[in-house]
Amino acid sequence: MPQVHLSIGRLLLLQIDGDVPSECLSDIVGHLNQGIEFIDSPKERLGLAELNLRAGQRAKNATAYKAALTYLLLVEKLLPENPWKETPELMTTLASEIQQCYYLTGIIEKAESWIELLLVHANSNVQRSDILATRTRQYATLGRMDESIVAAIQGLALLNIEFTDQPTLADIDAERKLVKENLAGRSIASLVDAPTVQDPAILIAMRLLMEIFPAAFLSGLVICFLTW
Repeated sequence: MPQVHLSIGRLLLLQIDGDVPSECLSDIVGHLNQGIEFIDSPKERLGLAELNLRAGQRAKNATAYKAALTYLLLVEKLLPENPWKETPELMTTLASEIQQCYYLTGIIEKAESWIELLLVHANSNVQRSDILATRTRQYATLGRMDESIVAAIQGLALLNIEFTDQPTLADIDAERKLVKENLAGRSIASLVDAPTVQDPAILIAMRLLMEIFPAAFLSGLVICFLTW
């Protein structure tokens, strides 16, 4: 029967010109997956891996996290022996999706191991900072506030932004002065018309600062509300 399902899946793929429509994805992937042991072609295995990745993302977006994991873990088995080297973009996307699904299903230890794997294979400090922003948010929702703050500070440090978890009054005063200096007389309301930030490092730094806020607030760290 697995070979029959494989034949059906292949026939369904032949009838489609171009990308597999979302409404057909589950059906086609379901047939092909049942005959996976008979697929030897690296090209066909990679194609099926991409389809399973799409199916996993679709299931995750529908909050079917366990079903998503089933698809995503199958992708890992379909990839080449050294996927981080041979298919780095696909593997990075896959690792991020698996990590999120483990976190969303409460399998925290495995979620942590995939975060570490992503950090090891990141190509730049900007990528590492983005991964640490995810860790910052996840730790905060798990109630691990101190660890959330540490993750954010680590991410900011990779972007050459020094941030302390124990600010003194002098630190706070210095930052207030910098805010006024950078505003250069502009009102807060006028910033809505300022040019959109394009620098990826600045965007991720902003994300980290937003992600750290819940942990900082709930941990009782000093937060300044400035009036102008």
